[in-house]
Amino acid sequence: MTCIASTPYERKEGWRLFAILFKGNIYLCARETEEKQKKKQNFTEQEQKFTSWGYKFEQYILSESPHAEPNPNIPLDENKEFSLIFKTHLNKHDIIYGAEMDGIRCDKTNVESPPDINGEKDVIINYLSKQEFIELKTNRHIEFPHQERNFRFFKTKRWWLQSFLAGVNTILCGFRNDEGIVEELKVFEVNDLPKMSQRFWNPNVCFNFLENFLTYVKECLTREIRHKYGERALHKIHALPLISLHFEWNPGSPVRVTDNYVHEDDPILPSWFTENFMTFRYDE
Repeated sequence: MTCIASTPYERKEGWRLFAILFKGNIYLCARETEEKQKKKQNFTEQEQKFTSWGYKFEQYILSESPHAEPNPNIPLDENKEFSLIFKTHLNKHDIIYGAEMDGIRCDKTNVESPPDINGEKDVIINYLSKQEFIELKTNRHIEFPHQERNFRFFKTKRWWLQSFLAGVNTILCGFRNDEGIVEELKVFEVNDLPKMSQRFWNPNVCFNFLENFLTYVKECLTREIRHKYGERALHKIHALPLISLHFEWNPGSPVRVTDNYVHEDDPILPSWFTENFMTFRYDE
């Protein structure tokens, strides 16, 4: 949702995603644009270092348990992540989404050790719901006016959206030099980011666009249902087969919608889910 909400201020990178209607629910899944795929394939060694430095910073700051020290000497797995599932409302839209979480803040209050990951799910959920999470970021030292402007225009907007959607109140940023050495730590309160960058972006603009886009997705799927199955099918969408649309946007252009996506060629919803959907829904 971050990339969609950022669209009104985005000047460089486009996005593409698929909307899938299945059993009355709409599933949105982002896919890399061709430009981003080419960019990743042509990453220089230095650009790859920038990404790895961020992961290494997390390893220096975070530990495996509240009472253990960080261990930056163990091999770094850049594919490892921990995510939570959230449910929220955006006017008439009910939204369920996942968000990667960096770590639990342990410097303000005593934090108990987490429960066994294989234990009762209610115990795990209760433990996580009581914790205060923190987001970790790295950034090059800001030395010149154009760097300050870019920081406030691009970084603070993305940081705020990511953290706000995940219910994170605090960001710890490590400011580094060109060799990747963090020389300064600074804490940002998430609620302060829109104020410090109010000349460059407005959170209401971001969420208004997100709401309008979600409405647009529903309207496009409604038209697709009418076209394929007729007006009456709108009253029994739970019985319809899987329907999908491809949405793509590039800076300076309107959102483009096509139906040139075949779910079987790139299955976003795995077969174990679609084949057992009703079991998951009622087996509680």
